[in-house]
This record gives sequence, C-alpha cells and structure tokens, in this order.
Amino acid sequence: MKLRTHIKKQRHILTTSGKLSFSRYILIPSDEESAKQLEALGLPKTVAPMDEMLQIANLPFNMTVAVMLDVAFEGATSSSYKEATERLRKKYFIQGSEDNDDIICTSRVREVTNYIGKIVFLENCHKARRAQWEFDNCQITLSRDKPYELYLMTDGASLNTRTKVKQQDGRESSWKENKLGVVFRSSDIRKWTVKREDNTEEVRHCILKKEYTSYTGSVDEFKWHLFALALRNGYANARTLVIVSDGSAWITEVRRELFPEAVHILDLFHLKENVHSYVNAIFKNKAEAEAAAKRICDQLEDGKWKTVLKELEQYKDISLPDNTVNLITYIDNHKDMLDYPLYRERGYFVGSGIIESGHKIVLQVRLDGAGMRWNVPTARYVLALREKIKSEKWESDVVLFVTNLLITLKTIPPRLPRSEKEVKRMEEEDISKAIYQEKKTWKKKRKR
Repeated sequence: MKLRTHIKKQRHILTTSGKLSFSRYILIPSDEESAKQLEALGLPKTVAPMDEMLQIANLPFNMTVAVMLDVAFEGATSSSYKEATERLRKKYFIQGSEDNDDIICTSRVREVTNYIGKIVFLENCHKARRAQWEFDNCQITLSRDKPYELYLMTDGASLNTRTKVKQQDGRESSWKENKLGVVFRSSDIRKWTVKREDNTEEVRHCILKKEYTSYTGSVDEFKWHLFALALRNGYANARTLVIVSDGSAWITEVRRELFPEAVHILDLFHLKENVHSYVNAIFKNKAEAEAAAKRICDQLEDGKWKTVLKELEQYKDISLPDNTVNLITYIDNHKDMLDYPLYRERGYFVGSGIIESGHKIVLQVRLDGAGMRWNVPTARYVLALREKIKSEKWESDVVLFVTNLLITLKTIPPRLPRSEKEVKRMEEEDISKAIYQEKKTWKKKRKR
C-alpha cells in the first residue's frame, strides 16, 4: 500500500493538560490499488499518522478518552449539564463565551455523557443477557459455602419523561417507573453501640460496600439486570439470600421465579405506615386511633399477625378512602413475610431504608430536578453512570472498560443522533446485537 501527503491540517483537541492545537499531515492513497486495500481494511479514506500515535484517531469528539470520561463524570454528577459545563470550563482553563467554543459547551457535555453512558448501559445489558443464559441453561451451582448473608432490595420510583403513555384509567401520563436494585453482604456491615442520654444503648450500623443496578422499563428486562447483580456479588455462595421489600406484586413474582429459596421480609416501615393509614380511616377519634395503631404494630412485630386479623375482622365491611390499603387483605397476602421475631433472632434487617435512600442518590438528585423531562434512552445512560459512581465502581467498570474499548480494541461506537426516535431505534438494534452475540458466545462455551 502506498500513501502520499495530501495536506497539512490543524487540529484542536482537549487534553487533561488543557486545550492543545497542533498541525499534522493527512495522507491519502497514491493509486487506485492502495485505495482498495485501505477500504478492505475498513479504514477511512484519509490517514493521519500523528493522530494514530496520539491515540486520538477516529474519536467522536475533539477530546482525549480521559477527558471524555471526565466530562461524562461531571455530566452525571452535577445538578445539570449547564453546571457541569461551567465546572469543566474552569477546570480546563477555557476562557470566553460558551457559545463561541466548539469543545466544551452544554450540548457537547450532554452528547459526551450520553455517549459514554450508552457504552456502559449496553455492557450492563450484556451482563444481564449472560445471567439469563446461565439461568435458562442451568449453569448456576448454589454452593452456599460462604459465611455471609446476601441482602437484596429493590423498588421503583417515578421519572418524568418526554413520552406520554396511556394508563389503566385511560389518562395519559409522562411519568415512567425506574426500577432500582441494591445488594450488599452481611460481612460488609459494620455495627457499633452508642449510649443515649437516658443511658440506654442503641445499635448503629454502616454498610461499607454495596452495588446498585437500575433500569427504566419493564420488569421482564429489569429482573435479569437484578439477577446479574446478585450473581456478581456472590449469590451462588451466600449462606442465605435475604430480600427486603414493600411487598409489591412484581417483586414477589421476581422472587418466586429467580430466588425461590430466599427469605422474603416485608419492610417493617411500610407495614407500620399502612397500619396507621388504615386505623386513621377506621377511627375518627385521634387518641383512639393512635392507641389502636400502636397495639397492632406491637402485635405484628411480635409475629402475632393471626391475632391482628381476628381483631380486624369486625371492620371488613367498612368502605375505605382512596389510596388507603385494606390492612386485612394486605396482612393476609404477606403473612409469609411477617415472622419478625425469627428475623431479629437471626440478625436480619427488617427495613428497606437503603433502597429508599438509593432512589434519592441515584435517581432524584440528578434526574428529578424542577422541570426536568427525559428521553427514556438517555435517562438510562445517565443512570448507568450514576449507579457505577454510587457503587464505587467508576474506575473498574467505566474508566478501565471504556479506555480498553476505545483505545486498545479501537471499537468506536457512532455518535448518538439528535432525534429521539433514532436514538430509540439505535438502542434497540444494539440490544438485539448484544443478545445475539451473547447467545453465540455461550453456545461455543457449552460445546467445549
């Protein structure tokens, strides 16, 4: 192959040391045969040797991979893309108006964040598909030989999107549920005792290590992300899997399908909240309602749910206000999750406050600001980055993975189009490819 110098062209690129401007030669094939060889190699029609040497050839933005990762981090952690842009411009000493800069501006920060987020999100989808294949083909051996319990908590929180969907009542709503899961081991819980002012003792705890996963969409897809999360954190080896939830029907179904042997605990806070709501609807006298609520909560904590059901039988025909849970049905449906004396004896958590706080730090702080509305695909990309940051896996699962993909493997995904429909179509194609590739990979492994 023969190449000849075509032109000397200037390029501006943002590095971790600031904005760098340099001139380099652009080479083109010197004859038709060389042009065909270049095309056969899948290379562009022009070659810039200095770009190759600096490892910036074919990168989608005028910045190095390290800067792209820095931009994505700021875009995912700042309260808005505008704030992220201001912080980045100060960090890289970029002066002047944002409108006159083609490297660091609000639209570019958004693009880069979504670009890196999509790479991470698709890798999460690969892991979910791999976990699904292992489950479907009975490739998971539960040894249960490690001296720790694995806790799994999951819940959903609303996200305001740009897409309106018809609800069961016929009304349209732009709110979509983002499902979040978190796992941690009992061996990663630090406990200590604190003396109160009245000389009583209080046991406090701190979780040293936990990992999140999220998915804006259906339960059928999210459950495999959740299953992959559990596998990564030692589900197959854990002595016991403990699930703490608010008792939602979809969580119960996921537990029955994927984790049938798990200990499923109804979150005590949600139970007490429903008790107070129900009692306030039954009793008009405030003092009487408070006394009844305390008595019922104490009985439920002592595992006496049968006594509670017997006592509430007299109120079964009373009509309840909207959004008030029928406590009789609620307790009866979750009676297998109410053995709190046994849970306390074994030292299990009986509250799901960790997943509730997870909604705040993963979703709400960044994506639930006043007036914010998101395209579903781009919300997934930002959440994929935030879950890695809050799981303290930014370096291992984002920096190392993306750097290896873009520099070592030179796999450069295309930039995202501006049209929401095009983004959605591209995402569906990428997920389909991921499913196909995982099936091929695991079929080969099975043959071996």
